[in-house]
Amino acid sequence: MKIICLLLTLLLTLCAAVEDYSNNFYVILSSSKFYFNYRHSSNALIFYRYLKEMGIPDDQIVLMLPENHACNPRNKYGGQLFVTLDHKDNFYCDDIEVDFKGDDMGFDAILNLLRGRYPLDYPESKKLKTNKDSRLFIYFNGHGGENFFKIQDTDVLQSEDLGNVFAEMWQKSLYKETLM
Repeated sequence: MKIICLLLTLLLTLCAAVEDYSNNFYVILSSSKFYFNYRHSSNALIFYRYLKEMGIPDDQIVLMLPENHACNPRNKYGGQLFVTLDHKDNFYCDDIEVDFKGDDMGFDAILNLLRGRYPLDYPESKKLKTNKDSRLFIYFNGHGGENFFKIQDTDVLQSEDLGNVFAEMWQKSLYKETLM
């Protein structure tokens, strides 16, 4: 929880330096499926709620959750996600727009989202609409280690993959600044 607070403080500092949020984009990803990884989706939803409270519209946020932990049969608080033991704040609410979930958020989907590679019939609501002046914040939460990040326990995203994606994004003028 202390790390989340530190990251939120950093995000607030970055946002405060920018008067106009209209060209800021946010990718919030929890990569761990299975109910025992509930905490990863909860952490992603902390960021999501913070952005919504700051007035960031959903068309500037891409939220990726591997499964609906709130509705898992093991969750004794069905339809709700809590991050503290006092169960004060439910982080899973009616106005959440999950853009990618389950099988939609594999290795290729994540990398193609960042590089702007979409099939012709791809929904506009799932596209990251950045340009050369965009500021991009990317938050990945899940399991990994030095130079790799696991996607739903089946795919592995290597640091080299991300390096290639950022190089392609820079060549395509898809961002001005990024924080991952």
